[in-house]
Order: sequence, then structure tokens, then C-alpha cells
Amino acid sequence: MRKLQYFLLVMISIGSIMFFSTPSEAATGNKELSDGKEISRNISNKLKNLQQEVKKLNEEKDLLNQKIKELYPKKKQLLVKQLKELEKSNYSKINQDKLNKIQSKIGIYKEAISINKQLKSERKKLWENYKKQMENENIKSAYQTLKLIRQNLENTILNNKEFLKSLTADNL
Repeated sequence: MRKLQYFLLVMISIGSIMFFSTPSEAATGNKELSDGKEISRNISNKLKNLQQEVKKLNEEKDLLNQKIKELYPKKKQLLVKQLKELEKSNYSKINQDKLNKIQSKIGIYKEAISINKQLKSERKKLWENYKKQMENENIKSAYQTLKLIRQNLENTILNNKEFLKSLTADNL
């Protein structure tokens, strides 16, 4: 009788395991492993998509940088010329206002350039970190770092657009 009870208990246990678990879990007994592979596959796909997005943002940033490189020297030269003319002319309230406007524009340009340098420095560090993580096959961390790079590029693009807007604004 005891053997029959023990046998029924074992059979009920096996049956409940088979009933409540998925076929892959029952066969392998390792749900975490399959979930880990699935998570890894999802992150890899997200990483590839994010890499494409970062590539497009980099192209947009490069295009804006090219426009800035064309416009900034011309605008800077024009402002310096206007400053020299104002310094040579007689002092007046109108000239002082123009001088203040020119100095204000120069300050805006310096600030935009400073922000761009800071963002570039941060982005360089992030890229180095990302490369190390990819070499070590640390995909989760690489994905997070690439998200930070994307955010940095978005900030750079926004700053460059504002810089271009101020460069193309009407002359004084």
C-alpha cells in the first residue's frame, strides 16, 4: 500500500510539472537560459537599430558642422571689421549700441563653440567606452552607452542649429 501511495505521489508530481510548464521548460528544465537568449537577441536587435539611428544623427551633425565651417569665418571677419570701424569712429550713443550688439553676438558664438567642444569631448569618451564594451561583448552596457551617445548627438545637433540660426541672422 505504501509503495502504491509513493508511486501515485511521484506520478502526480511529474504530471503537474508537465502540465504547468511549457514544453521547452519541461524538456530542458531551464527557462532562464531560454529567456536569457531571447533577451540577448532583443538587445542585439535594439543595438543594431540604435547604431543606424546614431549613424544618421552623425551624418546630420557633420552636415551642420560643414555649414558652420563655411559661415562662421565670414561672419567673424565681418564682425571684427565692424568692431574696428566703430572703434575708429567718434563716440556716440548709436555707435555704442552697435558695439554692444556686436560684442553680444561674439559672446553667443563663443558660448556655442564652447558647448560644442564640451559635447565633442564627452562624445569621444562615450565612444571609447562603447568600443571597449563591444570588445568585451557586454551588449547591455554597450546599448546603454550608445543611448547616451545618441542623446549627446541630439544635443549637439540642437546646439549647431541654434548656432547656424544666429550666424544667418540679419546683420547689425
